Amino acid sequence: MPDAPAAPTAPAVLPSCRPADLLWLERAAWLLDDAIRLPVLGRVGLDPVLGLVPGAGDTIAAVMAAATLTTALRLGVPRIVLARMGLNIAGDYLLGLVPVLGDLGDVAFRANRRNLVLLRRHAVGPTRPSAGDYAVVAGVFAALLVLLTGGVVLTILGLRQLGRLLSQ
Repeated sequence: MPDAPAAPTAPAVLPSCRPADLLWLERAAWLLDDAIRLPVLGRVGLDPVLGLVPGAGDTIAAVMAAATLTTALRLGVPRIVLARMGLNIAGDYLLGLVPVLGDLGDVAFRANRRNLVLLRRHAVGPTRPSAGDYAVVAGVFAALLVLLTGGVVLTILGLRQLGRLLSQ
């Protein structure tokens, strides 16, 4: 697995955003996907590390990743790309819910890097988001909220069941 780039310091500027916007997104993607160097796995971020905490870790990582959607909306990214970014976050979250295999999947999938690539490719200019853009982002956030709530509920139920089994 090739090493990911070091922490970003000088972002390439999109025509539609300020350098600070892209730098923030670069740093967030780096932190979640590439911040820690491990001998066998190469670079991993906080996403798979947080995923080791049942339920809560993947939820925190998904909420952090979802922040890119608001920036993408402001930068004029087309609706279909916003939806695809949301699917990347949802896929990463669902994959992360599977114990152990999910954490390895987080290392391989890197939703934040994927979303950064999509953002760079599709940011078209500083445009005013339309009502439809807001509807797509609201729908993606609603779907993510349902997934996050379901994941937390399943984790709580699983931990309760495990507690019952261990107390017998």
